[in-house]
Order: sequence, then C-alpha cells, then structure tokens
Amino acid sequence: QLDARANQVAHDVIGRGVRPGDAVGVLLERSIETVTTVLGLMKAGAVYVPLDARYPADRIRHVLADTGATLVVTDDASQ
Repeated sequence: QLDARANQVAHDVIGRGVRPGDAVGVLLERSIETVTTVLGLMKAGAVYVPLDARYPADRIRHVLADTGATLVVTDDASQ
C-alpha cells in the first residue's frame, strides 16, 4: 500500500510539472502521509525541502526562494 500511494504521489507531482532535480517544499504534520510524500518525491526524482509550520512566514518564504521550490505539498492542518 505504501508503494502504491508513493507512486500516486510521484505521478501527481509529475503531472504538476515537477521534473527530476526540482525542489519541492513539504509542509505536513508528521504522519504516514509525510512518509509517502517524501517517498513519492524520491520516485519522481525531486528534491525534498522540509518545512515546519512553526517557522515564521518570512523564514518559509526565504527557504522556498533559496531552494527554488517549484511546488509545496501541504495539508489543511499545516497551512
């Protein structure tokens, strides 16, 4: 099930234009969804950029700008 879900994440991010080597921000609560997202990003060849909801908004913007993240994966709880 984990592999199937990670494949789905990989296809989803590729469908959103993510290419191998692209940075993708991950702003999720710690959960199995975080694990499947990171595995999916690895399968897509993307670079995982960990973000923490406790970071100030300016810090998150700086990290995203500095890494050139093309996408951010998040959930309702972390927004």
